[in-house]
Amino acid sequence: MSKVWKRLGPWMPGGEPTDDGAAALRALADVAELRRSLEQAELSAVRVARRHARSWTEIATMLTITRQSAWERWRELDTADVTATSAGGGDREGTEPARAPRRRRTVSVPDVVGLGSSDAVSILTRSGLQAVSASPGIDLVERLDDLGPTVVVRQYPDPETRIHVASTVRLWLERGDGEAGVREPRRPTTPPRAVRAARDERFEEAVG
Repeated sequence: MSKVWKRLGPWMPGGEPTDDGAAALRALADVAELRRSLEQAELSAVRVARRHARSWTEIATMLTITRQSAWERWRELDTADVTATSAGGGDREGTEPARAPRRRRTVSVPDVVGLGSSDAVSILTRSGLQAVSASPGIDLVERLDDLGPTVVVRQYPDPETRIHVASTVRLWLERGDGEAGVREPRRPTTPPRAVRAARDERFEEAVG
């Protein structure tokens, strides 16, 4: 990650970027990589802050956004992990009263089939979910030396499935044909009802 920051140095305010198209594309790829990493770091930090009963006002102040914006974006993270820090319901000025434990919140899985891997990861991250590649040899992070853009051709759980916040969504990926263009993503055929029901039952058991 330090190498990425170093490469982006000339493109930062006050820097002197080179007048080179290839270098500009490399910088854009670095920006996308950092954005994904920062979004995941941001989500993890907010989750831990809420678990320790830090208020939405405190979180919003650190991110220089409004309390309403912070609450709307991450309210699904309020789970039973948010516990009391003292019998009086908070021992620091500015923290909100302790919340009673409740069932973990769920979210609807977004449909990311057919999207580029970068866009799919961003959408899932904003929904409070974690994305992993289920395709050996193909990473979620696209590189300039890839044969072509990486596209999601299948996902599990299926779109609109309700799952717990912070759950993992597996993505099957396929690379395009490079300069010849990106192939039309192949959406998997719908499995027989009995097979799909058994698969959904296994998933429910896995997530508790």
